[in-house]
Amino acid sequence: MCLKEYHFDVSYGYFSGDCHERFSILVNGMNPGPEIRVKPGEEVVVHVKNNMPAESTSIHWHGQFQRGSPWMDGTPYVTQCPIAPMDTFTYRFHANDEPGTHWWHSHTVGQKSMGAAGLFIIEAPDGEQEPFAYDEEMPLVLHEWYHKGYQELVHGLMSAPFQWAGNAESILVNGKSKDFCMENATVTDLDVSVCEACPYEVIEVEQGKTYRLRVANFGPLMMLSMGIDDHPLTIVEAEGHYTQPKTVNALEINVAARYSVLLKADQPIGSYWGRLEIRHRNADLWGHFIVRYKGAPVEDPPSSHWTATNSSNLTEGFVVKGVLPEIDQHVNERWSMDNRDEVVGLANHTEAPPPADRLIYVNGTHWKENDHVVWKINGDMLKLPDAPLLWLSKADALTEEDRRMSNIVDVKLGEVIDLAIHNSYAINGISEQHPWHSHGYDFWVLGHGYGSYDAAKDETNLNTVNPIKRDTATLLPARVVEGEPQDVEGWVVVRMKFDNPGMWLFHCHIDWHLAMGMGFTFSVQPELVQPPPKEFDMCGRLPELFAADEADGVGVSETEAGKGVDVENGHGDEVVSALATSGACPGGQKCLRDAALIWGGLIVTVTALLRAV
Repeated sequence: MCLKEYHFDVSYGYFSGDCHERFSILVNGMNPGPEIRVKPGEEVVVHVKNNMPAESTSIHWHGQFQRGSPWMDGTPYVTQCPIAPMDTFTYRFHANDEPGTHWWHSHTVGQKSMGAAGLFIIEAPDGEQEPFAYDEEMPLVLHEWYHKGYQELVHGLMSAPFQWAGNAESILVNGKSKDFCMENATVTDLDVSVCEACPYEVIEVEQGKTYRLRVANFGPLMMLSMGIDDHPLTIVEAEGHYTQPKTVNALEINVAARYSVLLKADQPIGSYWGRLEIRHRNADLWGHFIVRYKGAPVEDPPSSHWTATNSSNLTEGFVVKGVLPEIDQHVNERWSMDNRDEVVGLANHTEAPPPADRLIYVNGTHWKENDHVVWKINGDMLKLPDAPLLWLSKADALTEEDRRMSNIVDVKLGEVIDLAIHNSYAINGISEQHPWHSHGYDFWVLGHGYGSYDAAKDETNLNTVNPIKRDTATLLPARVVEGEPQDVEGWVVVRMKFDNPGMWLFHCHIDWHLAMGMGFTFSVQPELVQPPPKEFDMCGRLPELFAADEADGVGVSETEAGKGVDVENGHGDEVVSALATSGACPGGQKCLRDAALIWGGLIVTVTALLRAV
């Protein structure tokens, strides 16, 4: 089987996708970062060089299950120590066995908001026909873009008094946006010609052809609604799973979500606006791109009304109404949630979920604790320890404090569990939506509702026949429910089959909520996991721990580890890995400590801040 090898250079740089130059984190000098494109099951090797002198980093392979390679999930303090400044780490794993649209991003708090992210595409196997036809494919990466650095934003979130990060200044499409510049130029009486340096993203199409758009939301906060004037979109894939084709006027796409949609170029030759609006937040923010037919004049489309009036055609159930340049900012007062579950799995490509063995209630609450504002799950916020949980578990060194800080939920291999995830109001009285994401697994999204989930009453309304399977699910905010004295909070039920041993995060994918503690950890019999690769760096208490193990004769030798064959990933690959048995890090590197993050004159030690609350 083919091996695909990549080199990532993570470094500081300046980026001005919306004509506002700002300090950023770039991978190979790009934003978005380089695309990875592989076939199902192919081995992927990515050498990541952290060329940032002031902070550590990591790369999470979002949507890749890491069967047989849980050490490669890229989650600091869960599966690995962060990659130290000026150090190199090599990720080696097999891509999922199913084609689909995925992505990679830094999992070090907030870094993806500064540009450390890119697409990860698994193509259909050679000779295999996908259940839909198209002529060409194009990426459509959506990313709300802040002009402040994440260090300043995270510092405000962790401060007392609390300082909210606020809304972004732009929505980038494939790294481009002209809207901020045009608005700023108009307000300041500048010549708008300066905005030619940051043009709208242009998708060039040929009349009569069909295009597959791989749409992904890389942003840190906002759910988006996307539509193209006079061009309905047909959903055919969501996060690695084919769907029954569904034609929509507007695609609702949450943070971390991905879709494939078909765009038919069947309109008169010309240019057409692609439009982006915010959902669930009062944000004076919108975005645009252009779909331009070959042969059309190179000019902006005409400014005209665009309305998607059929709410049953919306993937997240909202009525959308917009006008350029002034978009109706009160659109999210007209919510209609009744049709959000109409995207279902495709027949003959969808595995019906097995019956659940048990039900776990997941309750997210917003708290003020010691003058700090935090998110808690079932009463505890996520605060990871000083060493990776998977390491500590393999060494039988997890303390009760580690378990409490990490919100660990123990699961037996093979269990099938329903999670009923409940929303609640924030302490400011605002109800927010939350995109919940699972590492190591995807899940069936069985249904949504309002109030408190009651299995006896609500279970019959769940879809257990052909539910969509994905790795990110939206938890709805409050809405008006007839007969209730006040708005009622939402719930979502997902079903997970735990067949992948390891330590796996389950968290809200809003960057700022995760930084405030909104997540927990599934411990799925980690004793069954192969030992870590011998080149792994250590951090926190690991050097002392494994030095003691060496003195006691504890550990796995390289020879012993090399004899193992990993049957979990189905590829029969020889596992050459061993627990490091020395207190010194490989290659003479010093062991990683908490790295200071520098933004101008501001110095923030993020891990210390996280532990402070």
